[in-house]
Parts: sequence; C-alpha cells; structure tokens
Amino acid sequence: MDFAQLAPVSKAEAAAAGVAVAPVASPAAAPSVAPVSVEPIAALPEEEPQFLDEEVRRRVVLLDHPMRFAGREYRAIHLRRMAARDVGRYFEQLAELAAKDPGAKLLFPIFYHEDGSPVPPKVLDRLDASDDERVIEEAQDFLPPRLRRLKA
Repeated sequence: MDFAQLAPVSKAEAAAAGVAVAPVASPAAAPSVAPVSVEPIAALPEEEPQFLDEEVRRRVVLLDHPMRFAGREYRAIHLRRMAARDVGRYFEQLAELAAKDPGAKLLFPIFYHEDGSPVPPKVLDRLDASDDERVIEEAQDFLPPRLRRLKA
C-alpha cells in the first residue's frame, strides 16, 4: 500500500467511518526525566599500556652467518609484533615515501638488533640467503593479516 496517497483525516471523520484513533500524547504530557549529571573522565595515567603476553610477542632468529655493520655485530635478528599504533605509523610513512618516490620500499617495523634499535635495511639486504629465508619465514607470524599480503 502506498501510504503517501492517504490524506490525513480529522477525529470526527475517523469516528464517522468507524475507525478508532489512537490518542497522541502532547509534549506537556510526556513524563519528566531527571537530568543526568556527567562527571569528567579522570585524567589517564602517563604510563604506557603493557602487554600481558610480551614474551610471545617477540622472537629471536639466530644467524648462521653473523655480520658486522657500522660498528655493531648482528648475530641474531630480534622480531617484535606490531601494535595497532605501529601499523598506523607504517602506512603514514609509506604514503609519505610513495609521494616522494613511488618505487621506494619501507621495511616493516619488526626487525630489531639486540639493543632494541631497528635493523638497517642494508643488513637485511645482505643477510646470507639461508638466514634471510629463516628470518622472512619467522617474520610472517609477526605481521598482522592485512600486511601478510605485502612482502617483508
């Protein structure tokens, strides 16, 4: 039924036609509602949230063929899972980089030295092929699903 074609009727017309009309409450008849007091949210602590399962968020891949670069020895590549903030920053940096150089690459922020600093791309590029294969294989488990389609 197309309700747009129906014209409104008065109470008298509805009564004459034998149709019951539901009473409509006026705004004045609406029940009163007590005002709700909204208290400000307490200031959040300055500390950063900590994962409860931190040990499973990290993995160490020992290199069969260690190397040295810029005064640092690389005997292992430390992998660390990305947090949501890391993924957001990665895409922001990737967009900025692509605007400057469309063919540029940006490593996923999951490869670290034992001191916690990021592993330079030159080190990862020059890993022994067997070590590289193991690092990339282990790294797949540390990428969020939306990044697994991209190459590390």
